[in-house]
Amino acid sequence: LATFARNANNDGERDIISNEAAIAHLDASETDIADGQYDYDSGKDDDNDGVNNPVDQCPNTPTGAVVNANGCVDQVDEAQDNDNDGIINSDDNCPDTANADQLDLDGDLRGDACDADADGDGIVNEDETETDPLNADSDSDGVNDGTDNCPITANALQTDTDADGMGDACDDDIDNDGVNNNDDAFPNDPNETKDNDLDNIGDNADDDDD
Repeated sequence: LATFARNANNDGERDIISNEAAIAHLDASETDIADGQYDYDSGKDDDNDGVNNPVDQCPNTPTGAVVNANGCVDQVDEAQDNDNDGIINSDDNCPDTANADQLDLDGDLRGDACDADADGDGIVNEDETETDPLNADSDSDGVNDGTDNCPITANALQTDTDADGMGDACDDDIDNDGVNNNDDAFPNDPNETKDNDLDNIGDNADDDDD
């Protein structure tokens, strides 16, 4: 009967596998079922990347590398240099923008080349049309441009008489009385604008203004 079975397909006599080989085959099949990789390999994964040897297209990936279904490191891996500036992604403060100099003016770990606010003054670069986008204190008065009520006119005290958000140093109408400082005899007094008799008393308060 055994001989008949071996010759049943008319393709020649076949060897009967050993008991050990049959058990090994069963073990490999059960491993494939368990790991979902039907590659009949007993779960061998020499580089320990989670992709078994027979289907691993990159069998020697570094330990800990994140790989795709083929066992290869994706192009976004930190060991790559996406912008070809000579600095690998993991060390590059602008991994997608070439900046070999790695300049980081405000020290926020984002390189100037890709930092929307390079000087860290709270104003995005494209909005700094009057101030310097690479200088957080354009007028050098000790007050950051983003909070300075006269960002291009030095005024360390930040005095703002009429509380209109514009410092006196750059406000054309300091007292907000509707009269330009140059035409206002009393630029700091919203109740007076003229001194007809030049006695330093505003006409509104002067009983004799002529």
